[in-house]
Amino acid sequence: KKHGIKKEDVKELLDTGRLEIFADAVRSGTNKTLAIVTLTAQMSALSREGVDIEGLDGKAFHSIFKALKKGKFAKEAIPDILRSVCKGKNIDEAVKEGGLDEKIDLDKVIDKVLHE
Repeated sequence: KKHGIKKEDVKELLDTGRLEIFADAVRSGTNKTLAIVTLTAQMSALSREGVDIEGLDGKAFHSIFKALKKGKFAKEAIPDILRSVCKGKNIDEAVKEGGLDEKIDLDKVIDKVLHE
């Protein structure tokens, strides 16, 4: 009730032991919907892919949400970041490994597309 989230999401967070991780993420300024999706649907999807998610703990999620807030990567990259962290990479290694730290000159891309 406090966070205005669905009972099903709370149940899943409880069942997976991630409710406190969710609460910490929200207290740290992470968008509650993003935290729920990451901690429930994205984790389930990774598990179905066969990714060993057991090593992801509160500290790992805190680092991921903190790096996201600092703009080190876009929220769309979270599944890739999670996969890399599950393989033992730290956040910076995961970002670099995925090529997520490359800067794109958006003006050049737009000019090229318009020219073509």
